[in-house]
Amino acid sequence: MQNRILITAIGTINGTAIIRELRKGSDNNYLIGTDIYPAKYIVNSREVDEFYQFPKVVDNPEQYIKYIKGFCKDHQIDAIYAVIDEEVLALASHREEFKQLGVAVCEPGLRTVEICHDKARFAQWMQENMPDNNIRTYKNINEISEYPVFIKPIHGRASVGCRKVETYIELKDLKLNWNEYVIQEFTTGELYAADIIANPLHNQLLVVQRKEHLRNSNGCGMVVEIVNEARINEVCECFAKKMGVEGIINIEFFVSETDIKIIEVNPRLPAGTEFTCMAGGNTVVNALKIANGEKCEWDSINLGAIYARRYETYEMK
Repeated sequence: MQNRILITAIGTINGTAIIRELRKGSDNNYLIGTDIYPAKYIVNSREVDEFYQFPKVVDNPEQYIKYIKGFCKDHQIDAIYAVIDEEVLALASHREEFKQLGVAVCEPGLRTVEICHDKARFAQWMQENMPDNNIRTYKNINEISEYPVFIKPIHGRASVGCRKVETYIELKDLKLNWNEYVIQEFTTGELYAADIIANPLHNQLLVVQRKEHLRNSNGCGMVVEIVNEARINEVCECFAKKMGVEGIINIEFFVSETDIKIIEVNPRLPAGTEFTCMAGGNTVVNALKIANGEKCEWDSINLGAIYARRYETYEMK
């Protein structure tokens, strides 16, 4: 019997990785891809068995859930991979309803998604639970005694709206709504990322780390090296346990000789998914295993491997 799997936002980098790994994983996977843009704009529409243009989740999350429930019924969907943050949040909020329909949703648990999706709430959680790894967040402009600072939208993604602010005058002139942004101490260090497979039902945890040598302006790693730093493992294991992660997450860090600071946590399969899968930790296949209550499987991690991306061009007809 075929596994009928729905993958959203397949025009993204992580959507590409999900399709490729599911194609490798089983001949029984029947892939149905979606995106907010038509097939003629999405190269990956050629790589799935069926493609459909979907509505935007950001316009009306509840209407989106109603739509996707109906779609799952009509197309006999067995599992969903959500790619965009807002989709993950909407689906995680209704996971039990999809479970009643016989649909497994690949996400790391509602609590994890809600906290990590909201950068202000996440900063508060970090201060209360992992203060040594937290980047200080200011409550108001009068708390700031040293510049530069770094600002980012509370519900932003892909580094949109994030920027370094050099002076008090520059920050004041921005006239920010402090309910829409977090303003943090400006922190630097070497960039690392870690993908975590957390399967508490079977007492399994895997951390696959990568040192980012090059990344693009959207924060997407372009050249990475697979590494295994004991300090980073400890932080990841602590975070997964305290947060209660049940699935796949991605953590980004600034690392120095003395500190490891968590920049942010993506509660989903990230843009670097393919790196981790190539290194031996198949987050895509294991996301579905966790959603189905099964034991995870992975290979030995290819430490020291260096992976690089490239852009390709296609003619769409």
